Amino acid sequence: MKTFVVSCLLILFSAFASAESFSDSAKPTLIGLAPNVVEIIYALGAGPQLMGASEHSTYPEDAQRLPQVSNYLNIDIEAIVTMNPDIVVVWKGGTPEKGIQKLIDLNIKVFQFSANNFSEMLKEIKRLGQQIGRNQAAKELTTALQLKYDAIKVQFKSNVSLIGFVEVWPNPLTTATQGTIVDQAISVCGVKNLFQTPINSYPQVSLESVITQPMDVIIQPVSKTAPAQVMDWSNYTHLNAVMNGAIVSPDSDKLLRWSPRWIDEVQLLCQSIARVASK
Repeated sequence: MKTFVVSCLLILFSAFASAESFSDSAKPTLIGLAPNVVEIIYALGAGPQLMGASEHSTYPEDAQRLPQVSNYLNIDIEAIVTMNPDIVVVWKGGTPEKGIQKLIDLNIKVFQFSANNFSEMLKEIKRLGQQIGRNQAAKELTTALQLKYDAIKVQFKSNVSLIGFVEVWPNPLTTATQGTIVDQAISVCGVKNLFQTPINSYPQVSLESVITQPMDVIIQPVSKTAPAQVMDWSNYTHLNAVMNGAIVSPDSDKLLRWSPRWIDEVQLLCQSIARVASK
């Protein structure tokens, strides 16, 4: 009797495990409902498994040919139900929450990718790899990303005296404070954020509160796929950043998304900051 019970438990456990993840030989069909998770799925070699993606999924180029089934406001539930994917990968905090709950209510398997820093992103990539049958690829990718991150931190740790202002939007003037994805990037480059509080937010700030403080570099993230207007700082020559031409414009499509390309853009950002800081 005891043997029978143990056998039943093993069968149930096996069934549960198979429902939770796929082996590396499996190729579950996927839908990615955020640009960064689409990038990650491709980086894991699972791009051919994608059936649909979200708006603004522009990388890699193949992603642009996928049917768009969501944007930052809505999810096309009907389209997803028709596609019948094995897993829908969403960005927790980015993909519309009401739409996520509707998918769950319809018994569609949803993987919620959630990361607030580089370390968490690596953990989530590994967890996603286990779920979509790309476990080994996830291990290799995260190892490579960690090595690059560590090397960049060592290379640029000498810039600790620099103060930087992050311009997220020119009108109304909006910045990114300590703890945001941009702040974490400039921190790797050895730059202290001019605005530390409120933690992990994107507040509107007055021009006066910016130009009355010392700053060595201005960071203006700009999308290379959909360029937007940035503020003209040329009249504020009393600022070291303006006087020295220390204004850099990293690619916001990479710098504002937790994806493998984030660390590549951080490296370029650090190099740009190091060049202008040496003037």
